[in-house]
Amino acid sequence: MNRLEAERIPTIPHAKGKRVGIVSATFHIDIAKTMLDAAKQRIISHGALLGPIVTVPGAYETPLAASRLLKQKNIDAVVVLGTILQGATSHDEVIGSAVAKQLLELQMQHDKPVGFGITGPRMRLAQARARAVPHARRAVDAALLLCR
Repeated sequence: MNRLEAERIPTIPHAKGKRVGIVSATFHIDIAKTMLDAAKQRIISHGALLGPIVTVPGAYETPLAASRLLKQKNIDAVVVLGTILQGATSHDEVIGSAVAKQLLELQMQHDKPVGFGITGPRMRLAQARARAVPHARRAVDAALLLCR
């Protein structure tokens, strides 16, 4: 059994009844579906409520969608999912840095947790596939741990 198979679900008693929205970047659709399924299952396993699911074309568009969800009074947390793969230039690093910065600012601005489930940059397709489920789960766990 590897480390990922042995992963335990952390106990988050205050997660019950919390409403979590999801933003999913679908540029790499097969990975996006895997991440979304893992995140939904994790939310439910904690006893939290699945809120709106918003799909966007790529990681760059996730901050705006997350901001719109965070403005909703009935949303307690948002989980952002996506994959940024390495290309021939440093474009992936620029996108990754910009998105992370914006999501952190939104979290502080709205005083609601944003679970960061975006893999990359500097990642190859095989790495992204291998990390999809654990990153999605950890993003949910992080968001719920910070809920009030």
